[in-house]
Amino acid sequence: MQLKRWSRQGLIGLVLILCAPGCIPSNKAADLILTNAQVYTLNWQGPDGEGHPSSGAPVADGTWLTEATAIAIRNGMILGVGSESEMMIYSGTETLIRDMNGAFIVPGLIESHGHLHEIGEKAEQINLVGVESETDIADRLMEGSERPAGEWIIGSGWDEGSWANHLPTRGFLNEMFPDNPVVLKGLRGFGTLGNDLALEAAGVDAETPDPVGGSLVRDNKGQLTGVFLNNATDILNDAIPEASLEQRIRVLNYGIDRMLESGFVSTHHAGVRTDYLPAYQAMGNGDSLRIRVEAMLSVGVVGAPSAEEWTEMGPTVRASDLLQIRSVKAYYDASLGSRGAKMIDDYSDMPGHRGIAGSDYGFDTAKVEAFMA
Repeated sequence: MQLKRWSRQGLIGLVLILCAPGCIPSNKAADLILTNAQVYTLNWQGPDGEGHPSSGAPVADGTWLTEATAIAIRNGMILGVGSESEMMIYSGTETLIRDMNGAFIVPGLIESHGHLHEIGEKAEQINLVGVESETDIADRLMEGSERPAGEWIIGSGWDEGSWANHLPTRGFLNEMFPDNPVVLKGLRGFGTLGNDLALEAAGVDAETPDPVGGSLVRDNKGQLTGVFLNNATDILNDAIPEASLEQRIRVLNYGIDRMLESGFVSTHHAGVRTDYLPAYQAMGNGDSLRIRVEAMLSVGVVGAPSAEEWTEMGPTVRASDLLQIRSVKAYYDASLGSRGAKMIDDYSDMPGHRGIAGSDYGFDTAKVEAFMA
């Protein structure tokens, strides 16, 4: 029995020698081994209803513990996760070893509800985030004061929720830009302000009725202030000259770059319309999409893809495709700040008004049911 025990130990030693770093066949060796990291696999159940971590989570006495310190990767696939000594068995003669200097590593993040194009669009527009007065807006817009006559000036980021009780008016925009259409989009997508030239381009005047699920704000004389709320924002936004396919692809790529920099590997674009759908399809078909996109088709709004056509075509079926079209976004009510969200009681500053919802907001039950069938 003693002889057999020593033979077994000798065999183990021989295996360790054969598996020493650098001895693994090159066609099985890792391309990259990350060391000296704080790795969390997130391979455990979610927290309970009270927010307490599951029993399988690497936490003790309220302190999160590192699950591993190294990762071995080949051809973009993870070979193993563990200690540095465990991962070094994947090391070959051409393996790159990278010291992460204690950096945290987690699985790629999944963004659950976003509007990827807005990241790129806002980067190309005048930033109005944080403005609190028309003077603030005017100061930000000065960078567009030397635009040639006729060129559209687009800004975004004024908070229609914060401005709900003192909405801006188009007068100061007319004075600043008598020769340029101006459209200023709200931070939350439920409010847009335009000057006279923008309203003229949109074909809007004092006689224009409010659209379903939206309102053209008027003063006490019944004149348009230039602010369009909820579904009415589409009237002004759609008057802006259309961008080319190449421009829209550029806008999407800018957003994708920002997502990747932040650790996201997948995004859900809630509410894709006919403006950006062709850009997504072109990128998907051309293998230039660098992040998984779950495109949720808009239903019942201006620019929504044809429900009939997509019901006939059906959802995407290849799970390996980075572009997935297998869900829709229907709009049932609006936002709180624009006084469009459906409430049980009247708004305190709008007696008799409880928001807009359902068919009054353009919610098309039949189309949604057809998509779901």
